[in-house]
Amino acid sequence: MIDLPLAADFKALAAMLAAALDARDGEDQVAIRQGQRLAARIEHAEPPALPLPVVRAGVTYLVTGGFGGVGQLVGKWLAEQGASDIALLGRTARADHPVLRDIEARGARVHVVAADVADEAALTVALQRLAGQAPPLAGILHAAAEFGISPIVEADRTGAATVLRPKLDGVLALERATAGHSLDFMVLFSSTTALLGAFGYAAYAAANAFLDATAETAAPGRKIVAIRWGTWEAMRLASELQQGAYREAGLQPLPNAQALQLMGRALAGTAATPIFAKIDWSRLKP
Repeated sequence: MIDLPLAADFKALAAMLAAALDARDGEDQVAIRQGQRLAARIEHAEPPALPLPVVRAGVTYLVTGGFGGVGQLVGKWLAEQGASDIALLGRTARADHPVLRDIEARGARVHVVAADVADEAALTVALQRLAGQAPPLAGILHAAAEFGISPIVEADRTGAATVLRPKLDGVLALERATAGHSLDFMVLFSSTTALLGAFGYAAYAAANAFLDATAETAAPGRKIVAIRWGTWEAMRLASELQQGAYREAGLQPLPNAQALQLMGRALAGTAATPIFAKIDWSRLKP
């Protein structure tokens, strides 16, 4: 991956790209800034040990992909942290879904939002409707995702678009639809595939790289955190075969409770793109 500066003409960009491709130094993720070539590095860091309260009552938190395995856990976690109103968004949202009772049992009201997060017009209408039924929106947790495994030589535009849509188009639609809202935070569920790569996950890696860039370039005063997750025990999107491939590559599933705790600590911290993964470095196979 080569991150080129925006403020450069075509010839300058072409020269930078050619130089980066010809470097042959083994670096697979570089950024060109002020004439310097910067390479990505992973550093171990401890998130805040005692997270500050990041969830409050009297406002609404929106969870996209809210009816998926991870989305349901996030909704329950928000209620346990003291949220009074939680909106679960999904294309196949159901008012009779069991997760609604689970969240309500934890003391929160649940609002069902039936919409495609990547459809900006539909999302805008859905959020306007939500605003008339619930307290002001204060936080978004964007967990919508679509998996698609395909080697590069077999990839096609349709398959790539399907994988890119919920994450890339989804975050753009969310940003535009909530431009007038004063949000406490936006959490983007990214993946280590954007950083480490994974066989067959080119489109998925690209989608998550876009989420990372969104967090890293967020406007001052707008807290956006893209968490680069390894795998969760609750990731239902991935089949047993895919989870097996993750384990073979050195990535072990994070226990759900631990992942949720880490998410809370990330919200109390300042890192824009933290990595939370259970990695066997001796077996890691990007």
